[in-house]
Amino acid sequence: MLVVGDHAGPVTAAAFSPDGRGLATASKDGTVRLWDLTGQPAVNIAWHRGPALAVAVSPTGEWLASGGADKTVRLGRPDALLDSTFGPFEAPVCAVAFVQGGQYLAAAIGNRINAAEPGEVRLWRVGDRAEIHRLGERYGVWALAAEHEGKHIAWAGGNRRVTLWEITSQDRHIFPPLKAAPAALAMSRDGQLLAASDDWAIRLWSVRERRDLRDLIGHKGRVSALAFAADGRTLLSGGGDKRTIVWDTDSGRERASFDFDVGRVAALAVSPDGLLGAAAGDKGRVIVWDLE
Repeated sequence: MLVVGDHAGPVTAAAFSPDGRGLATASKDGTVRLWDLTGQPAVNIAWHRGPALAVAVSPTGEWLASGGADKTVRLGRPDALLDSTFGPFEAPVCAVAFVQGGQYLAAAIGNRINAAEPGEVRLWRVGDRAEIHRLGERYGVWALAAEHEGKHIAWAGGNRRVTLWEITSQDRHIFPPLKAAPAALAMSRDGQLLAASDDWAIRLWSVRERRDLRDLIGHKGRVSALAFAADGRTLLSGGGDKRTIVWDTDSGRERASFDFDVGRVAALAVSPDGLLGAAAGDKGRVIVWDLE
């Protein structure tokens, strides 16, 4: 286990670089930080005026995107060179994700504190920064997941429902309501599986068949972070019980459980090769460990 470093505030999101040698984290201290896992100094980015709530690295490693409580999305280079700003919108940006190999950038916009406030999903073409879709949601959008190379994205918010959409299609699939509004979503890299937090449990669906597979039960608090490994059969979860669990999605069983000193787990990531996991939470500490 490696303690990568500490933010001055709770960590809200994490994403590995494509080569697995870098890790990006967003924090309520207002910064996005790029950690070099080979030992070089971290790059500190202060693009947002207020808490940073979301971060994503493009599959090529060329672009870094972040979202914040300042109701903006920032797009720039990993060397901290800001390229574009989208917004401000009507609500905070809770999540960002690159879609179809990095050709598109999606953002989830909503107020997690007040489900009565509306929100939306926005989608831009990265090549020319053109906005190509804007999809309103009455109760806000709090979580977002995207297929790594394909065209599927999923989102959820205060209405307790998860929406699945292929960005070239007019139709959207809405899964049955969950027990609680999802705080986290994750999609496997091959686009086969979709996971959503459902209070203390995790709901797992087949994307292609649009059907419920199983619930993963083991946490003793609300699940607030999810991340798939590249094999699609390994899922990481973390939450209010301060535990990080590694699941086998085929069997629904726990493979391992960790009590890292990160507080309530709010951010998880898996390196593209599936060898490393990263966890962070409200203590601000960022930890990387060997999954194998």
